[in-house]
Amino acid sequence: MKNTSIATIIVSGGYSSRMGSFKPFLKFGERSAIEMIVDTYQSSGINNIIVVVGYKGNEVAEKLRDSGVLCIQNENYAEGMFTSIIKGVKALDANVSAFFMQPVDIPLVKKYTIEVLKNKYLENGKGIIYPAFCGRMGHPPLIDCKYKEAILRSNGEGGLKRILKEYSGDSIDTPVFDKAILMDMDTKEDYEKLL
Repeated sequence: MKNTSIATIIVSGGYSSRMGSFKPFLKFGERSAIEMIVDTYQSSGINNIIVVVGYKGNEVAEKLRDSGVLCIQNENYAEGMFTSIIKGVKALDANVSAFFMQPVDIPLVKKYTIEVLKNKYLENGKGIIYPAFCGRMGHPPLIDCKYKEAILRSNGEGGLKRILKEYSGDSIDTPVFDKAILMDMDTKEDYEKLL
């Protein structure tokens, strides 16, 4: 059986310019998007959580101060999401076997989905586990740490998606009953649809 040390990298470094409001702090009931994502992973048994912050990083870190997560500032956040991905991957502990890559703008992924992906990783020999809803691949992928170096070597062109596509023979789509894996919030209209 594989080492079961699984971490999560939550990428939360951007300006939220298209949204007009700061995405990590958008409310879903009593909780903000970033708090809800952290709660989902922790309730799934994943406590090794890295939150990569950039714009308003101190405010995000303060909001998560008592949550037990590690907040890391990406000084280069203005250069795009891939710089935050690199920062998060570099921060992974050496004993971690795999990690979820969770964008802050896909906040409603269910605990059930995280557990399905974890179990698929542990049962299956594949190194990249994607959730899929109605045949469409979504977020978050669960990535074996054997791909850390490939990510760190990349110049970021085409983003993480392009890197992982190179290893499609080692990936598997895992059906989940969770439409939220496809539902991101880039605009105010997107956010309103999620409420």
